[in-house]
Amino acid sequence: MLQSLGLIHGDLKPKNILLDDESNAVIADFGTLKAQHSTVTVVTGKELVFTPIYSPPELLNFKEKNKGTDVWSFGCLALKLFTGENPYNAVDKRQIINHISSESETVYEHYKKNKGKTDFEINQCVLELIVGCTQMRFQERLNIIEIN
Repeated sequence: MLQSLGLIHGDLKPKNILLDDESNAVIADFGTLKAQHSTVTVVTGKELVFTPIYSPPELLNFKEKNKGTDVWSFGCLALKLFTGENPYNAVDKRQIINHISSESETVYEHYKKNKGKTDFEINQCVLELIVGCTQMRFQERLNIIEIN
């Protein structure tokens, strides 16, 4: 919905997904909302205005939000939803930032290599969704039409 309006949330994470009275997911906390073609600066100095564990490499490398930003976060949310685990297990935010910004492995590769308590395999359709949403280059990520 946001992408169809030309908007980027920029901080999708479990805490920002609420359920309404009918158990429909509703996005909350629009403090980092940005219009796709806006020239507004997202990050000032070293202040983080996003959650690293759900943030794509381009944000962690201090580049602008783009239409792939929320798609990456959605892929990370899907991993959390279907496995019960965070996409990255590093304890320290700096470790997470360094790992994602280095673009050394995909979210799913990291999960598979370091998976914790989850012993089940992810459904193939869900796996394709997660992998497609969390491509390192935003131009290669699924778009909102492909996700629907």
